[in-house]
Amino acid sequence: MSELTKVATIDDHPLIRSGIRSALAGSMEFNLVAEGENLHDAIAIAQTYSPDIMLLDINIPGNGFEAAKLLGRSYPLVKVVMFTVSERSDHLVFALEHKVIGYVLKGANEEELFRCLRSVKNGKRYISPELAGKVLGGDTGADAPLENDTTETALFTGRENDVAELLALGKTNKEIGDKLSITEKTVKHHMSVIMEKLNVRNRVEAALMLARSFERK
Repeated sequence: MSELTKVATIDDHPLIRSGIRSALAGSMEFNLVAEGENLHDAIAIAQTYSPDIMLLDINIPGNGFEAAKLLGRSYPLVKVVMFTVSERSDHLVFALEHKVIGYVLKGANEEELFRCLRSVKNGKRYISPELAGKVLGGDTGADAPLENDTTETALFTGRENDVAELLALGKTNKEIGDKLSITEKTVKHHMSVIMEKLNVRNRVEAALMLARSFERK
């Protein structure tokens, strides 16, 4: 049997931690290895337990965003998922810009929590569907397709599609360039074309749209 994916949760509400503990109890995929309630706990747990995934609330003492930045800088192998009540699009955008790989609302049921954990485990970004729709300017639900969803990736050339796939995984221009052996200037050119073809305003909107499109393939 393959080794279980290690999960940690940081939340200053005991009931939330208890709910996550209950949801993961007996899982054959995920093992809750540690719990904490503030920024200091998040860093200490990352250092001591090296979790594969950390569920992190925004409103913890010390600030969840600050914890995410510190984790990204010192413990880049820990995949950070914001587990929060905040539906603010600027919070989502800030999280994505700091390499947070998941953003799940606390109203999520166990099924969605596991869907998120599985996506993140496999290196794929996960955003609560209702929030992704809000950021993209639509009112999409979990099963509602985005506008042009069936054709958006077909718009790209071979190299544009390569860039789009890596963008959907949250890679930076430098990381995309290194992966594809092209310059950052070339990546930026492809990025401009991709955003124009998708009719989006920035790379965050493009990444959200592409992540959902590639996930359904």
